[in-house]
Amino acid sequence: MEALIAIIVIGVILFFALRKKGTSTHDTTISKETEQQVSPPRDYLEEATSFVGAPVPLSQLLETNRVEVIQNLVNSLNWDAGNMMDPATRKAAAYALGQIGDPSTVSILTRRLNIERASGVKDAIVASISAINLAAEGPSYTQLDRRRIIEDVYKNRRPPQLSSWKSS
Repeated sequence: MEALIAIIVIGVILFFALRKKGTSTHDTTISKETEQQVSPPRDYLEEATSFVGAPVPLSQLLETNRVEVIQNLVNSLNWDAGNMMDPATRKAAAYALGQIGDPSTVSILTRRLNIERASGVKDAIVASISAINLAAEGPSYTQLDRRRIIEDVYKNRRPPQLSSWKSS
């Protein structure tokens, strides 16, 4: 009986403590931390697969022909005459490069950022450069880490980390 009374007292104390902080005990909103745990960040390689017309998932191709996958994604960033990729394709390619995390692509992404016209593509490039600068490919970081960084930068939950970026 004493244990039951103790539980009730603790419950009442918690109830009033939460109310005092302005938090409802029936609050159905999900915190940002919980939201990130509930729904994983987007898989940008998966999304880019359809945009670039790859016959198999880019993540699978990356395992067998890494250089070619990266080069095709870099080529998909172009909007120059002769290679008129639409903004959605350029955005998907930028995100995929960020998820891969190859540091050699930072200079390419930075050059594209300085000449890109579409704001959504520029945002994707900024988020991708940030992911590579903060969590470059290697044993310490995973694609999931970079996907989270990309999402955080894109949603303004983390400031961009650009090495050498000139605003146009």
